[in-house]
Amino acid sequence: MSKKIEYPLASFKMSLELAKAVSDLGGSCNMEIAAEKMGRKLGGGFQAIISAAGKFGLIIRKQRELKCSDDYNQYKLSYNKEEEIKHLQKFFLRISLFKVIYEKYKKSILPVKILDKILIKEMGVEEKAASRVSKYFIDGAKFVGILKPDDNFNEIEKIEEIGNNKGIAAELQGNLQNNSRETNNFVVSIVGPGMNHKIEIKEKEDIDILNAILKKVIKRFDEDI
Repeated sequence: MSKKIEYPLASFKMSLELAKAVSDLGGSCNMEIAAEKMGRKLGGGFQAIISAAGKFGLIIRKQRELKCSDDYNQYKLSYNKEEEIKHLQKFFLRISLFKVIYEKYKKSILPVKILDKILIKEMGVEEKAASRVSKYFIDGAKFVGILKPDDNFNEIEKIEEIGNNKGIAAELQGNLQNNSRETNNFVVSIVGPGMNHKIEIKEKEDIDILNAILKKVIKRFDEDI
């Protein structure tokens, strides 16, 4: 293929975990805090997860700040499991390569054993990444209910038709945010230069995240002295 095709270098499941971590941190946070929330180091592996989550449309990155996308917030407002799965399928097939694979094999059996070779030969995936990307597609397609255990595909709705109730979802999201003041947990907001965090302390580990943010605040004061 002469035209370079887009593909992620991290799994869909891990990308979804990142979006959930950002959501749990108030819907936006910096990369360091998100990494700490997930128990990861801020290295190349975590950067790959951020990049993948952006490609799937789960988060938006602006420099070192991460924010949940509007589509992810709609997914959180799903009324039932069926609607939730439709959103997940929409995210998954946002990757151009994954959509190409689905369209090519949706009426036949996915050639799992040679998929990595097909990705290299027919779809322009780099050889060093093909095996990993093949696994990301297979595992992710099963996770979102597109691929059956026998490697046949489930028939799904046209992806463009998913998520038409944006107005309702946005209204519900606003209601949830307004009601978030009433909680049985401790909620701490820290807003300042380059910083906007809302931490809900549900468990002891969340205090470690709060301490990490406070260390950044203290460091800022030390730099001004």
